[in-house]
Amino acid sequence: MNSKLSTTFSLLLAAFVLINCAGEANTNDKTSETGAQKVAESNDQTAILKTATFTDMEGNERRIAEYEGKIVMLDLWATWCGPCIGSFPALEKLSTEFADDFVILAISDEDQDTVEQFLKKKDYTFQFGTNPDLSQKLGVRSIPHKIFLARDGSYLKTSVGSYGAEGDYAEIKKFIEANL
Repeated sequence: MNSKLSTTFSLLLAAFVLINCAGEANTNDKTSETGAQKVAESNDQTAILKTATFTDMEGNERRIAEYEGKIVMLDLWATWCGPCIGSFPALEKLSTEFADDFVILAISDEDQDTVEQFLKKKDYTFQFGTNPDLSQKLGVRSIPHKIFLARDGSYLKTSVGSYGAEGDYAEIKKFIEANL
């Protein structure tokens, strides 16, 4: 009986994590929103991101606005999120291919030590950092949650969920090339 209960609990827990972490990939193109609502949301996002900071993995406070001049992808993620981590090889490849025009800021709301412990086992070269409040300020409800900014720092698009590593690579590459 304990085995069946344990198995049932494990399946329910796995379903909960998948639903909350890996929802169907989508973009900010909601047909129920009016043009005015989209403009208001992009203005709100731009205002928050213009002043937003994060702590990099060396302990320095950085501003997202420091990266103006490049297309910025703010990747809000967590060490426990399988789809988030699953996209990192694709993000690494994109950050290398478009190094002159594109930057990835992978920001977690977890504590610095948790992220450092995760990264010790990995060999990624794109920028990681932490900010315990940024996801909440931006109204993030699920991860992976990617926000794209234009070279001038203005909001371009949001993508929630994952298409899998290959799908994420193809979608993000297409977006970068369209905005170069």
